[in-house]
Amino acid sequence: MTSVDDVVAVLARGQVKELVLAEEYGTGNEPMNGRMLWIGPDPMHIAASRSELEDIGVTERLEELPSSVALVRAAVGQDAGLTFAPAGSVELMDGVAATLRWRDDGTPTEALVSMSGDDRRRHLSPRVKSV
Repeated sequence: MTSVDDVVAVLARGQVKELVLAEEYGTGNEPMNGRMLWIGPDPMHIAASRSELEDIGVTERLEELPSSVALVRAAVGQDAGLTFAPAGSVELMDGVAATLRWRDDGTPTEALVSMSGDDRRRHLSPRVKSV
């Protein structure tokens, strides 16, 4: 799972096993150009916009935070691990990725069905690293 929007979606669902951030996040030079995210009172209340939280009934104690802070807060709140990936060690869209505890039909995915005819096999996009 990679890209801020996909990672936010799986964090909000409590699916994240390990949050992976570009090493730049640890130095304060985050690669998302100052992008902000919205949070609510529960660590899993995380969204790209205030209206997304309001749509699920979260209307009080909403706050806009730098993306790195909001992502780490949500990960820690669901006992996910946190890894800082050195530059070039893994391809990260927007400087962020996640490995998942579980997936279902609502999980954002970058997996492609194999052309082998075996629907049970899946191949991950080359930029997605699986643990």
